[in-house]
Amino acid sequence: MIILGIDPGFERVGFGVVRRTHTEPQLIDYGCIKTAKTLPFSKRLAEIARDAETLVREHRPDAVVCEEIFFSKNVKTAMKVAHARGVLLKVFEEAGIPIYELNPGHVKMAI
Repeated sequence: MIILGIDPGFERVGFGVVRRTHTEPQLIDYGCIKTAKTLPFSKRLAEIARDAETLVREHRPDAVVCEEIFFSKNVKTAMKVAHARGVLLKVFEEAGIPIYELNPGHVKMAI
C-alpha cells in the first residue's frame, strides 16, 4: 500500500510518500510544493493543484493522509491554508483516492 501524506499550506505544502509493508515502512519520496509570494493567490492555488496531480500520477497512492487545519491567532493565514487544503482535497477526491484527515497533534504523536 502506498500512502501520500500531506501537510497543507499555500506558500509550502509538505508531502511524503511511503510504502506500507509487513515489516518497516519504506520511504519513496518527500518534498515540498512551493509557490512564489509574487503570484496572485489564485495562481498559487492552481500551481498547488497541478503539482498535487503530478504526485498522484507519479506515485499512484492507495490513500492520502492530510492534516486538518491548525487554528492559531492569525485567522487570515488560516483561511488561505483552508483554501489550499480544499484544492488538495478536490484533487485527491477526483482521483478516487481515499482521504484520511488527521488532527496535527495526532500526526506529531504518531511520528
